[in-house]
Amino acid sequence: MNFTEVPFTDPNAARIYRDYMNRVRRIARKLDRATQQEIVMEINSHIYESFQAEPTMGAHETEKLLGTLEHLGQPELFLKPLIADQAMDQAMRTFNPIKVVRALLLNLSNGISYVLFALCYLFLFSFLLLIVLKELFPTEVGIYYDYNRFFAIGMVDSRYQNLKVADEYFTPIMLLLSAVVYLIITFLLKIKRSLNRKRTA
Repeated sequence: MNFTEVPFTDPNAARIYRDYMNRVRRIARKLDRATQQEIVMEINSHIYESFQAEPTMGAHETEKLLGTLEHLGQPELFLKPLIADQAMDQAMRTFNPIKVVRALLLNLSNGISYVLFALCYLFLFSFLLLIVLKELFPTEVGIYYDYNRFFAIGMVDSRYQNLKVADEYFTPIMLLLSAVVYLIITFLLKIKRSLNRKRTA
C-alpha cells in the first residue's frame, strides 16, 4: 500500500501536517523499511479518519488538525516505547548483533527489564563465542570445576588444566545453555508485550 497525504485546502494545515509526519518518519528510521511504513501509514490513517468524521474547510482545518495532533501526542514521546519494542522484535528475528545492541540501547531508558535482556544477550553471545574459541583453541578452552573451590568456563591459567571436566561434551553443553537463554529471552519478551498491551488497553 502506498502512502497518500491527507489533502488540506489551508496551506498552514498542510505545513503543520507535513512537519508532524516528517517527525514520525525521523523517529521510525531506526526500524526496517516495512515497519517504518506501517507506523507512518497508521498515524496518517488516524489523521485522515479524524477529518472524515467531521469534514472541515479553510482555516478550520488548522484548528481541527492541531486538536487531532494534540490527541495523538508528541511523536518523540508516544512512539519511543513502540520503536524500542519493535527494534527488540527485529533483533530477535534476525539475531543480528548490531541490531541487538541498538535495540538494547534504545530500551535501556525503558526500565530494569531491559538490563535483564542485556545480561541474557551477553550470556547468549558468550556461550556461542566459546563454541568458536573451542574450535580454535581446543586444549585451552573448557569447563573447569573443583568441588566447592573453583568453577570456570572458558580459558584459564595452565595450572588449572587438570580441573577440566566433560571436555568431549563442551560444545553440546554450550549449545544447550544458548538454547535455554534464548528461550528465557523469548519468554521475557512475551511477558513484556503482554504487559504493554494491558497498559494500553
